[in-house]
Amino acid sequence: MTRTAGAQIGCQRPSRFWGLGCPKIYHEAEDTLVGYDSYRRFIQLFGKVALGIADELFDEEFNKVKERAHVTEDVDLSADNLRDISERFLAVVEKATGRPFPEDPYAASHGERSEGW
Repeated sequence: MTRTAGAQIGCQRPSRFWGLGCPKIYHEAEDTLVGYDSYRRFIQLFGKVALGIADELFDEEFNKVKERAHVTEDVDLSADNLRDISERFLAVVEKATGRPFPEDPYAASHGERSEGW
């Protein structure tokens, strides 16, 4: 991808990880259910592996949304539910680290790393 392509969708710095840290891609996906499901999974995995955040913190928020939606199976969640989960996961990251979720994949892959990296 070129810098122009990345700039057109609001990403700061295209790289080989282009798109992973760019929430606009997930918000504007043709299939919003798949887009938000991918985004919440990415936030949780990055939070767990790169930032050292306990899975339980994400699980608590996930289960709160399932309860509020009156569903027992993950597949029964709507795109709106998954968007809510994504927003809650972003809040988990910020609360646990004191910083917002990194949107710049270059900075995320070259700067702030936990001891696990």
